[in-house]
Amino acid sequence: MYSNIDSTAIFSLLALLYCTTVFAHIFWLLERGDNRNVSQDYGRGVFQVWLLVALPRCEGGGVVWS
Repeated sequence: MYSNIDSTAIFSLLALLYCTTVFAHIFWLLERGDNRNVSQDYGRGVFQVWLLVALPRCEGGGVVWS
């Protein structure tokens, strides 16, 4: 059933996930005290930043904070 999965596609998705997660942690460490859109709580803050980083890559657009 899944024998036609392209290994390059899987590698690309895993690389995207890894890079966005690492960048989200770095961005959270830098912005947690200065940016009001980023929570100072670790779990919530990293997830918020991950959404900020990952969604534009997946959708081809940007994230608008209200």
